[in-house]
Amino acid sequence: MVAQFSATTVAQLMPTRWLFEPAVCSKIKKVKKQPRGISRNKICILLATDKKISFAEIEGKGRPHRDKNYSICQKHITEGSHLIGDEDTSMTYTVECMKLKRTMYKGGTETSYKELVPIDQLCNRFKFFINKHCGFKKDLLQDYINLFIFIDNENNEENDLYKVTMKLLKMMFEYKKTSKDAGE
Repeated sequence: MVAQFSATTVAQLMPTRWLFEPAVCSKIKKVKKQPRGISRNKICILLATDKKISFAEIEGKGRPHRDKNYSICQKHITEGSHLIGDEDTSMTYTVECMKLKRTMYKGGTETSYKELVPIDQLCNRFKFFINKHCGFKKDLLQDYINLFIFIDNENNEENDLYKVTMKLLKMMFEYKKTSKDAGE
């Protein structure tokens, strides 16, 4: 049911400055001792925002992969855009293939904290959202991501969560009607 609320088609809007965070991870299975950082026991999710519109997609398990980054970014980011992020080497291939401008900041520095505030806030909102819905099936993770991105993007436009909720409910009821009509 949630799958219909995919992220806004960002390719049509073509913003030029993107902030990205390629490794926001959530646990796949319980292990007695959780390893720190990125491990194959976690799901890697690519998050990006231009401060108005965001997108997020599952990359896979463990570390970010350059081919998967490229295929995701190709759908959402236009050639020649400006990519801002931390020193992650998995985006190098994407930057070269799509002819993007790139600004990298070393993690833990004062300038990185200042410049990466929008993506850090998006990641914090996403982690908060996922933690509030911790009982879902892992198969539906992309649907939850899509729902979060829909709410976040609409909230940026409307700036009124009540209107966003009403729009979401309206879309759900319309989807139910059209899927019922198609099934008969």
